Amino acid sequence: MRRMPYEQDLDPDWLNYGDRVRMNAFGLERHPTYGSREGVIVGMGTRNSLRVKFDDRITVQAIHRDYLERVSGKSGAASNGRAS
Repeated sequence: MRRMPYEQDLDPDWLNYGDRVRMNAFGLERHPTYGSREGVIVGMGTRNSLRVKFDDRITVQAIHRDYLERVSGKSGAASNGRAS
């Protein structure tokens, strides 16, 4: 299902640039090596994937959006993924 830009405000699970994310249970089932890594969304990959910069990695990974969940209480406005 394709979403219009205004619909993202209606969906609390919508992920945006700068959001801190980690693999959800479905993602860990498919890719257990990611473990509890957290990262920041830095861009779009294909239509259904997001580009994530994990904290302990140098390269950016394209991950299907269904495998990701937002880290509670941390959004793009609160955390931009950079150390102070």
